[in-house]
This record gives sequence, C-alpha cells and structure tokens, in this order.
Amino acid sequence: LVVAELQDIRRIDMARSAYRGPLEIVPSDDAISRLLTQNILHPGLSSFLREVLTARAGNEILLRRVGNLAGATLKEVTGQFPNVIVMGLVRSADESPSVSLNPVSSTRLEAGDKLVMLARSLADTAPAQAAGSRLPPIERPEARRSRRQAAGKHRLLVLGWNQRVPNLLDELASYGDRDFEVRLVSSSDIGMRREEIERYSARAARVPVEHVQEDFLLAGSLRAGDLEGVTSILLLASDRLASEEEADARTIVGHRLIESLLAGRDKRPQILLELADAANEGLAGATGVEAVISPLIVSHLLARIALQPAIRQIFDELFTVGGPEIEFRPLSAYGLRAGERFRDMEAAVAARGDTLLGVQARESGGLVLNPPRETRFEDSSSVLCVLTSA
Repeated sequence: LVVAELQDIRRIDMARSAYRGPLEIVPSDDAISRLLTQNILHPGLSSFLREVLTARAGNEILLRRVGNLAGATLKEVTGQFPNVIVMGLVRSADESPSVSLNPVSSTRLEAGDKLVMLARSLADTAPAQAAGSRLPPIERPEARRSRRQAAGKHRLLVLGWNQRVPNLLDELASYGDRDFEVRLVSSSDIGMRREEIERYSARAARVPVEHVQEDFLLAGSLRAGDLEGVTSILLLASDRLASEEEADARTIVGHRLIESLLAGRDKRPQILLELADAANEGLAGATGVEAVISPLIVSHLLARIALQPAIRQIFDELFTVGGPEIEFRPLSAYGLRAGERFRDMEAAVAARGDTLLGVQARESGGLVLNPPRETRFEDSSSVLCVLTSA
C-alpha cells in the first residue's frame, strides 16, 4: 500500500494513473478546507480535532474486527465495550469498504465488519470478559429529523490568502442550504485571486466575495465597524512567507488586533485561526478562540491511513456535505439537566437517534471525550458533543 499526499484534489486522477498498485491519496488542501468549513459551521469542533486528529494524549478513532460477535446486533454488543464509544462500523463490500456512522442499534454485524470506536488505546477496544463490567444495552432508533430551519446569512471575514482559498470557497458552496457572504482582506493581488478562484471551479466562483487589497496588520486597515454583523472570522496561515514561524506570527498579531477591536462587546463573532506550527497554539491564548494546525492534522492522517486505510473513508464520511456530522448541542436539546451521569446522557441522546461522544463544560472550557460512564457534569451550561446522521 502506498499512501500519498496530494495538495490539489484536481490532480487525483493523474496520480492514480501513475501508480497501478494499492494507493490511498490524501488531498491535503481539500482535507484542511473541509475541516475549516466544518469548524465554521460547528463552532467548537477544533477541540475534537485537536484530540482525535493530532496524535496527542487522549482519544482517537480506532477500528476492531467484530470476530465472533458477527450475527449480533449493535445493541447486543456495544455494552461489551465499557471504555469506548462505538461510533459505527466499516463493512467490506467487494474491494471498496463502506462506512456507516451513527447507525441504528438494530444493525446486525456481519463477518468481516470492523467497529469504529472512539478510544484511548487499542487495549480499551477489547470486549469486557466479566459480565459485571459490561454496560446496559442502549436503544438507538433512526433519527427523526425535523426540517432544518433556513439559516440566516453567514458573514465570513477571511484575513490572509493561501493556495487553499479557492478550495475553501468550493467547500463552502457545497453546502447549498447555507448562505455565505465572504469578505477577503489580503495584500495579494485581487486579479490573481479572482483568476485562481475561477480556475478552480465554477462552484467556487459563485460564492459572493468582496475582495479588499490591504495588509490587515497595518494601522487603520481594519476598524471596529468592519466587524459589525460578522458571523465568523478566519485568519489564514500564509504560504508565501519564508517560515512557519513568520506565518504564525502574522496570524497571532492579526488575532491580537481583532481582540482589540472587539473589546467590550457582549456579542462576539467566532474566531478561527489556521496555524502552521503546533508550538504556537498557546500564543492564541484567548478563551473562545479556536485553532486548526494544518500540517499536524495532515501528517497524522497520513500515518493513520498507512496503518488502517479505512480511516480515509471514515474521514470522508465525517467531514463531507451530506454525511453525518459532529455537532455541539445544549443539554436541553435532549431533555437533560446538569448533574446527570454520562451513561444516562448517552442513553437520552441515543433515544433521539444520535451518538454522544463527550461533554464540553463551558466554565472550564475543556472538551471531555469518552469519559467514564459514571462521571457527572454539574455545569448547567455544558454542551454535548454528538455524532448526528445526515
């Protein structure tokens, strides 16, 4: 198996024709654009990505063959894994595996299936041998989705330019039920930007973009009034500077400027930073600011796909329009209150057709994925991290 990084997804057919053996391609620009878009749509997602997609301590997505559990339903087997959260399964059909995330609990396992688990270690994915260690079964019916209310206009302020911007616009445009309006401030030539966007795809070119040619770090380039009505602010890592340190320095100084313009406001836009070096993440420093470290995520994806090729299909399923999504919802969305055990929260979320992955306590600011089932969360402002179906 060859695992290859390809920056431009438009060259994927050329790459496949160049190698006839088993090949997994990770289009890095496309992958990061998807993650940035999902984070814009679902504020808070960066906490999940930081733990699961960067090889740090904590949980990651692991696969385990069902073995002698074949023939049983998910309801019958998930309780045998008390230290993990079963997110779904991978089923091998011919040579192309299919991924089913957040499936109903009546799904019956077949020989050759692999369970998709959120777990801290491979050892945790082993079924519990003692009956007393097992969890009670959880019923997850098919989710009844109310018709999504039309979202209002999403005003996105993008500061900076890199080669991923056309891909990012194309990804934003793929969400046809969303109404994006983009203001792009960069010192790069406007004509070049428009040409790159139009060359990338007709869909990307349809996103309304107001181009501004200015260095946003210069005094007076950005004013407090420029942030009125803005839903999200995205500061991009430049790919035109000599080093990652210099690129991140601009991003972090830009963030400081934004914070000064937002001082004293009760209602703040979402702020998302793209960083090139994980060592600089702590410099962002402000509560409520999110960071995505592009090279770290791509390198971890490449390593994981080399070990378990089905990870690529899981990534595609999770972070592509029309598939299941990771969202953050209040306790009240599932009729829950503060102080309940995680296992009871898990059952309540499952009863609505979703999968509970963790809890984010707003007061402490930390996302706790896959906690011990007896853990109680006392913060009434806690937010649930859930896996939902399309």
